[in-house]
Amino acid sequence: YLTARYEITTLVYQQWRAAAADAKVAIAKQLFDATDTYLKLKATETDKARLVRSLNQATNVALNGTPADDVLAAKYLDQASSLASSLPTSDATVAEHHFYTMQLAQKRGDSLHERLNADWLVKNAAGSRYELAAIIVMARTMDKKLETSAASEDLQEAFALYQRLVQLLGDSPEAIRASKNAQVANSKLADYAARLGRHDIAAKCMESLLKASDGPPSKDYLRRAGLASFAAQDYATAIGHWRTLVRGLSKGTDEWFEAKYYQLACLFQLDKAQARIAYDQFKLLYPDLGPPAWRDKFEALH
Repeated sequence: YLTARYEITTLVYQQWRAAAADAKVAIAKQLFDATDTYLKLKATETDKARLVRSLNQATNVALNGTPADDVLAAKYLDQASSLASSLPTSDATVAEHHFYTMQLAQKRGDSLHERLNADWLVKNAAGSRYELAAIIVMARTMDKKLETSAASEDLQEAFALYQRLVQLLGDSPEAIRASKNAQVANSKLADYAARLGRHDIAAKCMESLLKASDGPPSKDYLRRAGLASFAAQDYATAIGHWRTLVRGLSKGTDEWFEAKYYQLACLFQLDKAQARIAYDQFKLLYPDLGPPAWRDKFEALH
């Protein structure tokens, strides 16, 4: 009888998921009634996982149905909480419970519980369908933290989170072109990699972002790609980006002098004879070697 009651909740839940929008309200009511009936029965130790699963199903309907009912969702989550905590973390229903608890916290603007449950999922639900949503929450949390912190451990954590996010979303030009989230994740990974001195990773991400551009590449991406490739000592790649910027930027501006400096610096690494010729031509046109911020760099290059 207990098994039959559980199976009824599961079957009604499947009906709700497959139903048209206008039929969902009535089926949701059936599910809540079926779940409440099942909960009134005394469960044995072997029924804990099934009870949590049933409560998770009802929570999902309460959270994401029309209309949404966060009070009802909270009731079911509270009933499942002590049961879920007694199950092994490897049980799929436990990760599911944390996911819906995170969702409820998001809807209520409860950033603390959103973060706590996302952190649990990041650490314990790798490979599950909840991993992506949890990593996004924690990555955004670290972004905010690093607005006011430059601690090495925080940078390392943000870098690791974005590495996982890029693995899930993809780092190919095709994946980046198809998903705004993949574009943001690769850009953030490049940023944190550069700040940690992982210039090879930063350069790889920036090259993919440039290749994914539908139109002309942005000067911001070109600059970041040029800096990353230069720092990674890939001067052949870097010089291409700086040459593009030199041609496209307004001559005489600070950003143009930056691009010109790196173009010459790359050329000195690749072909010293050509670099000397190019430097002499530059000095003939700009004898003061540009603004103070770049003058010393050009003189050091000379």
